[in-house]
Amino acid sequence: MGYSWIVEDNIFNRIVSEEAAYIEDNYKKNQILVRPRAPFLTLYDEWNQLPQEVYLQHLKDLQQVEFKTADGTSIYVQPLAIDGSMVVLVADISKYEVGKDYLPVVFLSLLVLLLIIISAALITAYLLAKNAIKPLKTLTEKVHIPSTLEKGFAEEFPSNEIGVLAKTIEDSFHKVQSLLKREEDFTRDVSHELRTPITVLKNVVSDLKSNPELSAMQLKYLVENTNQMEQTIATLLALAREESGKLSKIKFMDILEDCIVSHYELSKRGDFVIDLEVAPEFKVIVNENLLKLLINNLLSNALQYSSTNRLLIKTDSNTIIFENDTSYIHEQNPLESNVKRNSSHGLGLGLYLVKRVCQAFDWAVDSSVEGKRFRLIMKIEK
Repeated sequence: MGYSWIVEDNIFNRIVSEEAAYIEDNYKKNQILVRPRAPFLTLYDEWNQLPQEVYLQHLKDLQQVEFKTADGTSIYVQPLAIDGSMVVLVADISKYEVGKDYLPVVFLSLLVLLLIIISAALITAYLLAKNAIKPLKTLTEKVHIPSTLEKGFAEEFPSNEIGVLAKTIEDSFHKVQSLLKREEDFTRDVSHELRTPITVLKNVVSDLKSNPELSAMQLKYLVENTNQMEQTIATLLALAREESGKLSKIKFMDILEDCIVSHYELSKRGDFVIDLEVAPEFKVIVNENLLKLLINNLLSNALQYSSTNRLLIKTDSNTIIFENDTSYIHEQNPLESNVKRNSSHGLGLGLYLVKRVCQAFDWAVDSSVEGKRFRLIMKIEK
């Protein structure tokens, strides 16, 4: 609108200027003061011949060329110098102004267009905002109900700041869950599984008070339970530590050889034979300390319960097998807690701890019996 008014004003100014130039040029050539050619143009001999209100405005501002009268008339003026006197060319352009005639229509159209654009902008902004906060709303709902925070839930969120936030929440949540699970398992195992050996040791101590001499059986109970308590506590503490979840890829044979060479009970048993069918390049993804505890535990079990003083350790593409003959077959699953032979004064935790370590590695573990042949099978994740 402003540009259209500027254009309109410039057109009127040019018309008046060209007509003034025509009158001046004609006077110079013919010495005749011609009348303006257009009907809306009038030539006045003096300024005071103009309408009084226009003349008064002119006196206030001598440079003013556009005037408005009280009745709404719009005029343009152009002073001319003729023979040393000043005449004034006046253009009454009231009939030719189109801006004010179309102003209501144009203004209403612009207002309607503005309202349409604002409405479209608001709708677009609403849809964009709704789409933008939808993932955040979903994340809020999931966080509000922790049971919905299944592993990998962050993958459903877009790869932006919300996705990063979801991934961070997922990692933090599962880390806390892992810590709580380790604490729960440790507390349960320590409070439940160590009561039996403590009772045995207390009985031995009680006997010592009345009889300083220990029988061979009492000494055996004392040694067995002390060793198994040490092994159990070492395993449970290792499982409870946060670093137990830090896994690396290592050669199984290297750890196996180290455990066999450094095993204290095995070093005293020259009659015990270990057959190895393990590929030198066979690798597993484990925590090294936990793997050593697992192997030492299985070696101790074989030393104690093998009826032929022989243990076979073998591997294939994704399986580790410990196999030996035994004279006692468990009626219950030996991988469960507190399952042991009736004559045993141990903890009943040997294979249960093996199961716990395998769970830390995400390994599947099972046992089978063929005749008197006991086999422990661990299927690994590579």
